[in-house]
Amino acid sequence: MSSSIWFETLSDADRALLEASDPAPRTAEVLILGAGMIGLSTAWYLCQAGVSDVCIFDTNAVLSGASGANAGG
Repeated sequence: MSSSIWFETLSDADRALLEASDPAPRTAEVLILGAGMIGLSTAWYLCQAGVSDVCIFDTNAVLSGASGANAGG
């Protein structure tokens, strides 16, 4: 569970959705390490540019690190 102030303001349903994970795919066109603002923004722009096989890995929940604490990003 994250200790981010932002994360704690979410509903239980939203928090569960962001903490959920799928099995890691065997292949991906693009692999992004980190689900903070930079990683999520990069994934979004890649998808907007037509890249559909993007995988994001993080050790914790989405925005649970510096981005969620407004300490960087």
